[in-house]
This record gives sequence, structure tokens and C-alpha cells, in this order.
Amino acid sequence: MFRWIGKKIEDLTTIFQGDVITNNRVVLNNIVKYDSDDGRYLVINEGTVSYRDGTDLKTDGGLITAVTITTDSGSGTKASDTTGSADFSLLGNSGVGITNSGATITAVSVPGEINHDLLLNFVANEHIDWSSEVESVIHATNYTDTQYSSASASSEGIVELATTAETTTGTDTTRAVTPDGLKDGYQGSTNVTTLGTITTGVFRGTAISATYLDGQSGTNTGDETLASINALDITEVGTIDSGVWNGTAIASQYTKHLMHYQFIGYTVGDGTNYEMPQALTDGQAPFEHADSSSSDGLTIPAASGTNQSEMIRMGGWLMVNTVTLKKWSGIATNTNNKELTIGLFKWTPADNSAGDITPVLLEEVTIDGKGNDKTRTFTTTSFEATVSAGDIIFSQLKTESSGNVGYFNSTLEAEF
Repeated sequence: MFRWIGKKIEDLTTIFQGDVITNNRVVLNNIVKYDSDDGRYLVINEGTVSYRDGTDLKTDGGLITAVTITTDSGSGTKASDTTGSADFSLLGNSGVGITNSGATITAVSVPGEINHDLLLNFVANEHIDWSSEVESVIHATNYTDTQYSSASASSEGIVELATTAETTTGTDTTRAVTPDGLKDGYQGSTNVTTLGTITTGVFRGTAISATYLDGQSGTNTGDETLASINALDITEVGTIDSGVWNGTAIASQYTKHLMHYQFIGYTVGDGTNYEMPQALTDGQAPFEHADSSSSDGLTIPAASGTNQSEMIRMGGWLMVNTVTLKKWSGIATNTNNKELTIGLFKWTPADNSAGDITPVLLEEVTIDGKGNDKTRTFTTTSFEATVSAGDIIFSQLKTESSGNVGYFNSTLEAEF
């Protein structure tokens, strides 16, 4: 091993055998080329200087002896450089530019330099500028169908507009009507016949001729007089709830009637049973009620002396029509503060019968007596039964205590 101590060696040839170690560095100047041996080369590997021969260099990757670039023009015209540094130029052309980023080279388009008309396979008629009015022929390959069917109610298609005459005729099923054509074709047309009922609105046309008015007489223009309206012989159905009837008398079968029947009398009661009116042969008949019946007034046995003939003789009102009882109003007095009960009953005489009499209660009212000088009033509109033709309505009286004297005067309203 040789260890160098000193500064430098100049202009001397020194041959060292073995390793040379220095504290700092080794400077090699004017290295002599050996023409007879070009197979050895100095290399530095991790601070150690050594040599390699040609075989070693080929094993490590070999030497670059030539650079060749192949382009789209084909391998016959390759760009090649086999000596010195390999310098090539990549240049763009119209519409194409060459750029690089470091070792990356990219071919890019330059739209501003592209001439549309110089493109390959360019055909002028296949590219039309529709932004302005042009007159050109569309190439047959750019559309598939030039045949269109006529329009119908279920499919679209070509439709022709109808003329005014065709609109007025109104038989064409293939042409379309415009709003203007509809107005021109039907406004004032003699072909228009309108049928229907006008249910709302105000008629503002000229007066309708009497010829076209049904069931009328006289004139019918403007406001009508009462006389002209009456002359129309109008039949109306409805309810007249106000006004004065000035016509002929209305037949009874078309009207409702109210009838009023008076019931009046007195009794000296026994405190238990109803008292019926006396027979007409009695001097106080038909006002005195002194013929006892029963506590509820519904049973009058023939054995008690009140038979069919006596029921007829006591009076009452015989109904000739079926009626609806509407209201019963009256006044009454009693000799003391005891109760007085007034009842309305009906009975139906049976032809050729002498059986028991069975009255039906229509309504009864009870008052508290305040003495003969103080009247008590009553009114009722609720009734227990209906009244038919042939029924006789009569009254009965009943006192709370024996010897009480009661009086009453009343009116019954019935409708038929």
C-alpha cells in the first residue's frame, strides 16, 4: 500500500501498484489514451476508481451507437443518427403543434389552423351553413323518409285547411277548420239550426214573433200587461203564498178547509167518573153534563141506561169528512181550587146495533180551579187519534171532588 504525504506531483509519470489512499482526493490530469487497447475504461463506484473492459460494459447495458425515430410516414424513411450526439427536430404543420414537458413530447391540434374545406373526404353539399338563407340540396343519405300520410283523429300527419265553403257545407272529414273559417262559415249561415233549452241568461234580441210562441194570444213584445198575460191561458202548478185571489171560485176538491166546532157546558161532578151531556129532552141539554159514564170515559155499558139512542140524543158533532184535528182552545172555571178535567171523545155509531158504546179519547186537559170569578185558559195541538167520516165528537167533564161545579167554553179546529 502506498500512502501519499505531500501536496502534489506535477509533470511526472507515476505508476502505483496496489491501492492509493489519500486524505482528500486524487486529481488526474492529461490522461493518456492508449490506442492499442480501447477495451478498458476507468469507472468510479462508491468512491473507488477502477476499470472495465468492453465485455464488462456490454454486460452492464451496452453502448448507445445509434438513435432511430420511426414516424407515420413509414419505416422506409426513418430518421436516424449514428454519430456524435443524436439531435432531432419535431416540427408541427397546419393544424398540428408539437409540445413537450420535460422528456414528454405531445402532438396537439391547433383548431385555428384547421381548414374545414381541406379535410380528407370533404364534400361541399354535405356541410351546409343553416345560419343564413341558402339554396342547397340535402344529400340522400341524410334522411330516410319523405312520404307522409294524412292526419286522422288517431294519428298525426299532413292536414289541409278547409275553405269557408267547405266549412259551411260541413261534410268534409279530412280537412281542418280554423277559428276564422268557423266564424265565416257559420255566422249568419242558413244551414245553422240550433235546438235546445236556454236555462239562464237575459234575452236581448229583437221581439220574438207571436207565430213562434206556443199557447199565446195577442202581442208579445217588451213588457206585457196583465191583460195580455191572462190571455196566454197559462197553466201553472205551485204554491201561491201571497197576493189576492181574483179568479173564479176554486173547486173544493182542490182546496183545504178549516172547520170550527164549539163545545160548551157545565157539571156538578161526583169526584170519580166522567159526566156526559144530558139528552136533548132535558131542559138543560146539551150543556149540562150529568150522565155518568166511567172514570176514564172509555166504557159506557148499555145496561147503565146510556144506550145508542141516548148517545144520539145528547148531541155532539157528526163528521161528514175525514178530518185532521189542528187545535183545541178554551176557557174554564171551577168553584174551588180543585181540578177540573175536560175531555174530547169520539164514537162511531154502528148500523142496527144496540151493543156497548166504546168511545175513543181524542184529547183531555186538566185545570186548577181558582173560583168561579177566575177563568183558566188552555190550548192544545196534540191529539191521540184521527177522526173519520161518520164519527161523532162529544165532550165529557170530571171533577176532583164530589159536588164541585165546573164550566167550560171551547172551540175545536179541524182541517179537511
